[in-house]
Amino acid sequence: MHRFTLLLFSLIIFNAHAQNGRFIQQIDLNAEENAPFFSRVYSLPELAIEAVRAGKVHAYDVDYSTNKLTALNPHEFRSRLIMSVEDYGFGSVDTIFFTEGDFTALEIDVSKKGNKIAGINFLHFRVKEAPNPGKHEFTVSFAELSDYLNQKKALWVRNSTPWLWKGQIVHTNGDFASNIVYDMFPDANYSYIHLLKGKDGDYAKLQVYDRNHKLAVEQPFEDASSDSKIKLMTSALLQGDYQMRAEKKLKTNIEESSTPDYLLAPDQNFFVIQHEEIHLTHPENAKFYMEEKELPTLIMAAIESGEISRVYKDNLLTDQMTTEEWLYNTSEEVMYLSDDRETEYDETSEDNFEIQRVMYSGRSANIVSVSWKKYFNNKGEVIAQMPHSIGLFIGPEQTLTGLSKLLGYFSFNDVYHALKDSPKAYYQTSESGNFINDLMKRDYFSYFTSTSGISIESR
Repeated sequence: MHRFTLLLFSLIIFNAHAQNGRFIQQIDLNAEENAPFFSRVYSLPELAIEAVRAGKVHAYDVDYSTNKLTALNPHEFRSRLIMSVEDYGFGSVDTIFFTEGDFTALEIDVSKKGNKIAGINFLHFRVKEAPNPGKHEFTVSFAELSDYLNQKKALWVRNSTPWLWKGQIVHTNGDFASNIVYDMFPDANYSYIHLLKGKDGDYAKLQVYDRNHKLAVEQPFEDASSDSKIKLMTSALLQGDYQMRAEKKLKTNIEESSTPDYLLAPDQNFFVIQHEEIHLTHPENAKFYMEEKELPTLIMAAIESGEISRVYKDNLLTDQMTTEEWLYNTSEEVMYLSDDRETEYDETSEDNFEIQRVMYSGRSANIVSVSWKKYFNNKGEVIAQMPHSIGLFIGPEQTLTGLSKLLGYFSFNDVYHALKDSPKAYYQTSESGNFINDLMKRDYFSYFTSTSGISIESR
């Protein structure tokens, strides 16, 4: 009995030692379970490379066998991102770089106590199956990177379904609705998504429409009440919210680091920007498309008069257009037969034709995008929402490419102040109303297109 007790005690001590110390954990960021670290909105490799390039974080080369940690200068770091250098014989050499999304093989140097992560020391990023092993990789200190991630308020977001974070919150992690629909129905030719809410305000049904705006599929949403989380990305790393491929014991004298775990407040609120399209030729949107007082016509007239002075390239309103860019976007080249009577006509001669840029009319812009900023709590309940931006597009049936063409985006606030008192913004059909009020009440039929990432609401 004494020998058995002694053996059991020895095993417990051995097991405790096995669970403590330094380890290397190997992570495949392409794995579905690790998607919150590798989304279009918050990508851990992209944020790490961005931080190094900005001089906020140092890049290193680590050799655990010799306990050597070597800092990389900017030139050395840049060389780690180069895929190849090509000479195609045109008198110049092309340097081809790996993208941030190629660094999907992640190794985490962790310190453990009692089989739990007590701290993270370094993150090693490398290109999976790189042609030159050891060349296309770099290391950052977790202590430095965590400061940068927290300053950027980088989040780790796990949806409860591909469409919904929870309840009333649509969130696609930067993916477009068309891509998700293709994954769901790869053999079909569906074009548009409409989201239906139930009586409780939560999204209840998904409607899929074809290119001719005919309903093709209607199905209920999956339950979106559980398994949804939002954390700071640093916190998710420290709490081990990832799936490992492998783990191995690490022997090294390279110094450990200590990083506190910053948690979100229990009552923290968030926001997301939801993008949708209003097709003005749809029967339910006819009031926005009445002859000579189409909504796009009114907006374009307000720009020409100077009542709207800012035009943007993106629906988040971060990149402003110049006047020249706006004029170029709102026109297209048209080839005319020359009126020069002295020129003998020859259909093969370019001299018989001249090219002019012709402005689009407001009626040509038959798609209006509207982006809504939604504030919500950690229960998935919308606290407040407001229109954020409006965009004008030429429909795909009117372009040579068969794709819709962006004219520009505008702050909804600018459009509101320019049009709220305009007589042309009022309409009289079977009902009377005002375009701006209808937009604010969401009194229109729209298709969902995408969302921004979820962000922390400033306190």
